[in-house]
Amino acid sequence: MTSFTRALPLLLGLGMVAGAVSAGMANADTPTPRCTIVEHTQNGMRSIEGSVLSPRAITGEYRLAIKTRTNGNSSSVSQGGVFAAPADEPVSVGQVMINAEARYSVDFSITVGGQTIACVPPGALFT
Repeated sequence: MTSFTRALPLLLGLGMVAGAVSAGMANADTPTPRCTIVEHTQNGMRSIEGSVLSPRAITGEYRLAIKTRTNGNSSSVSQGGVFAAPADEPVSVGQVMINAEARYSVDFSITVGGQTIACVPPGALFT
């Protein structure tokens, strides 16, 4: 009986470790959402839109910042807010219209479950 009472805390401890390891492995296999920039050009204007696609339903926050430069003029636009994305359906999370000839840089990220994902490297330059 004494050997069983000594072994019980050890067995419980091993069971807790095994449970934690299996939970960590389940989280490691959970697919992460993807995000990207979608562009359309029409009538001399360019639409720049943030898009999120996730294999599971998620909620989170987004940040979309665009800086433009055209003919010596420059401007900055920042958008952000909360979004919800159903599983396997792309969702638009922000949109900005700029002159199609403008050079611009984009900073687009989402935060889901406390983890921030850089969708476009901060300050990525486009022409």
